[in-house]
Amino acid sequence: WRTQPLILNCFPIGMLLFYDAGSWLLYDKSFVRDIVEFSSYHTSHSSRGPLVQTTLITFAFVGGIYLPAMVFALFAETRRMLVALFVCAFVFSLYVFLRGGVDITYAMYGDDGVQWGFVAQQLVFTIGGVYLFMLSAIRFVNERSPECGLLCLLVGGIFVFGGFVNWTINARALLPMLPAVAILIVQRLESLKTFRFGRLGEWSIGIAAALFGLVVCYGDYRFAGAARDFTNDVYDSLAEQQGTVWYDGHLGFQWYMHAADYQALDFAKVVSNDEVSGIFSAEEVVLSVVLPGETLISWHNYALLENPPEERIASLTSYRYADVSWISIFEKSTRTGFYEAPDALLPYRFGQAPPQEFRVYTLK
Repeated sequence: WRTQPLILNCFPIGMLLFYDAGSWLLYDKSFVRDIVEFSSYHTSHSSRGPLVQTTLITFAFVGGIYLPAMVFALFAETRRMLVALFVCAFVFSLYVFLRGGVDITYAMYGDDGVQWGFVAQQLVFTIGGVYLFMLSAIRFVNERSPECGLLCLLVGGIFVFGGFVNWTINARALLPMLPAVAILIVQRLESLKTFRFGRLGEWSIGIAAALFGLVVCYGDYRFAGAARDFTNDVYDSLAEQQGTVWYDGHLGFQWYMHAADYQALDFAKVVSNDEVSGIFSAEEVVLSVVLPGETLISWHNYALLENPPEERIASLTSYRYADVSWISIFEKSTRTGFYEAPDALLPYRFGQAPPQEFRVYTLK
């Protein structure tokens, strides 16, 4: 037995145990156990659709996330590889559309017929995801070494975790494969040796890839700014309200609501301890928690609560913020979910994007 690998594995295990012990000492609860229980419940109760659909969505997420980094290798690739990539991605996508992907087939069609913008972006992102796996396979076939095996395990293991084990498909679950992706891309560029577009083309493609990544970052920045602007706009008026101000929503919206000392609708507290968290309707939460005369704020684009019961609404004020009209980062209607993907099909999507809508209810 070689003891060195075992000793090295003790470091991450020890850090995890230290983190869990710290959460017990500081907050009297186990964060690790909460994560496991949360993921297990949502994974078992999720409706991700057929296996082939989940696989295609995961390919699209991987391709969309790492597309700026893979641009260099794609433009340097041989024509045979590019044709093989397109055929593989097209055939697999077509199979899912025709046989297994009800959600994706539904998303293809809008009021004006087929949404070719969605189809094109889904195909491009899928090509990126398939390309990453082809790089892993080519490298492993050409050089069957422990290092290549480790790269393949990193890519494949994180792909399986992010797409099939984690409670939702999102970017942060797939980002840990970044070191392996970078190594595979650099190794592929070194094996190709030549760049068909010359030095000027190399610089042009590099700048274009950087701008593409910055465009997505800018869309994310404006998306986050909508919640901040809304909080600043309503804070003074809500300071005069009597009673508690409640909110329903997550991500940056939750951060700004918490900073304003508003109270989150804690769905777990409305059920008894012997029930599993989540088996209740959002309307029941409002009926049991929010008192008459109190205020409820809802991030309508991605809130668990669509609307409070109509008989409880005394007044409603809607605020809309057009963060970026040409890219969706996290939106139900466009089926995008960079941070969380219960209904998402792509990490982000270019095209017409609806404004962020926040609703302020006064209940009776």
